[in-house]
Amino acid sequence: MTNTITHRNDTAADAVAAHLSEITAHVRVGNLRAAKAHMRRILDRAHPRVLNLITQCVEIRQNYPRIAAVKLRHLAQTSDPADRAIIEQCTPAHDQASRHVVPTPETRATRQAIQYRAPRNSHTRTEDAARHAPRHPAEARQLKTADTRTENYVRQRGGVDDQPTRSEPLDGYTIDYDKAASHPLRGTCCVFCWCERAARDHCATGSDDGLCSECRERDRPGLPALPDEHSRADAIRHRCHHWATNYRPATARAMIRRDWHAVGRADRAVMAAWIKSNRALLNTDTAPATGNPQATQAAA
Repeated sequence: MTNTITHRNDTAADAVAAHLSEITAHVRVGNLRAAKAHMRRILDRAHPRVLNLITQCVEIRQNYPRIAAVKLRHLAQTSDPADRAIIEQCTPAHDQASRHVVPTPETRATRQAIQYRAPRNSHTRTEDAARHAPRHPAEARQLKTADTRTENYVRQRGGVDDQPTRSEPLDGYTIDYDKAASHPLRGTCCVFCWCERAARDHCATGSDDGLCSECRERDRPGLPALPDEHSRADAIRHRCHHWATNYRPATARAMIRRDWHAVGRADRAVMAAWIKSNRALLNTDTAPATGNPQATQAAA
């Protein structure tokens, strides 16, 4: 090996290969300054195609260190003879995988590693049913219970779909969205037209006539006036008595039930006491012959 650089055409492939050989030799002996001088000469005077080939070889060695020699040898076989010398200079002598092979330790059989096996002087066979049979009475009872439950389920629920496909509801059973969006009835209804009353009709200072604004303007009959010193309980009993004496028994019970859902807990206690003491009046038809025409419809 010489430390001098051969002066010839650096643009040729053989000149680049010679420089690469000199670089390899200088790197092995630790002369990095001379190796850098050769590398600068290659970068300054080599053809761009040759530089691209060297870059490709460097990328193969960096990205595939374990199989770089195989890939570079394959690249040399498929390249031109002029480029083959450059690729051979860039090819490592051995793959990294072959250099770092860890030898497998040789296993030795010992007495502890050999599993003890009992001598088989007699040849006996055991049926599978006896081998897997329960060894304790409790296990046998559990298996019998499980078998019984399975048989009962197959006998009673066999062929029955536990999760049937639900069909669309019929038109007559669909949700009435208009009714569901409306607010519930506020307070008791009108005693004549049975419609919802306004909030001001429930805040009367005197005796409540039980009418809505429209029925009051048309002078329709309502609840008789109570004394000025009457209480809330007197007004509730007075309204229940009006239902029982002016409508049929079925209609009166329906309207009292409607008032039950419209009042609070304290008013319900008063209504329950009145109903308990006036059962005969609720079951007797005391309605006049010319009553509210809506009573007949409600009773039907």
